[in-house]
Amino acid sequence: MTAPRAGAQASAEVLVNATTAAAQAPSIYGTRPWRWRFHDDRIDLFVHDSRVLDRTDPAHRLAVLSCGTALHHALVSLASDGRRTTVTRLPDTANPQRLATVRVGADIHADAGAIRHLRT
Repeated sequence: MTAPRAGAQASAEVLVNATTAAAQAPSIYGTRPWRWRFHDDRIDLFVHDSRVLDRTDPAHRLAVLSCGTALHHALVSLASDGRRTTVTRLPDTANPQRLATVRVGADIHADAGAIRHLRT
């Protein structure tokens, strides 16, 4: 087994931080209808169908809005960690449950506004 590269560890840590911050996002009826999938340099955001309230949200619009809030929290976390991000949003015709992909790029100066926002 080879030791992970330092850059890969740092990237994994900021991705975990981002999804941890996203977990604090408000959601419709507290359902947290999102699911994250980790990759080396990116995270994918999916709507989690089993957490959608079909009776009150039959078109899943409120669930998608909740996922957008989680995405926002993840992006604020990444900005406060000083990471450049590229976001690819809907539509993904190959996988309609995937709402967005966040790719983490090179280090940048941490965004002071994002740091303040994350602390509040």
